[in-house]
Amino acid sequence: AQEVKKDKNGATIEVRQYVYTNGKLSRMNVYDASENLQYYYIYTVDAKGNITKEQRCSISGLVTQTTTNTYQEYGGQSFLRQSLVYSSDMKVLSGVSYTRNGYELTKEVLYGANREVTEYTEYKESLFPDVEEETTFEKESKTYDAKDNLKFKTVYEYEVMEIRQ
Repeated sequence: AQEVKKDKNGATIEVRQYVYTNGKLSRMNVYDASENLQYYYIYTVDAKGNITKEQRCSISGLVTQTTTNTYQEYGGQSFLRQSLVYSSDMKVLSGVSYTRNGYELTKEVLYGANREVTEYTEYKESLFPDVEEETTFEKESKTYDAKDNLKFKTVYEYEVMEIRQ
């Protein structure tokens, strides 16, 4: 499988070729428009198909960046819990962690160098309609900077799905 990125004029600027081993993603090669290999990724995938480790490598095979992912299981599903990006000397460059209450996302934290919090978002539980005639419900999030200053608020509006028996 492959993915082709094009500019606004339709010219190819990058081609990503995906390689699967035993049905799991094992490598992605990234080529420029002239089909020259620029760099590649090697993936470690767990039994459920979750990418637990991603290593970006130079053409010579030198690992230039590593990403580790950890997951939590709930209701038979895997949810990303934390993703950390390391430099070639294994210093944390950036990351993100997620906190859930069951299926519901409650908090997202972004990290900068050495796991210093740069921004976090708190999600409020879904607000379901008070009366049956209403067809939407809302969920909101508030995003703060590292000093707890509110940066912005987002309100998500969802359609209520009707279940008929």
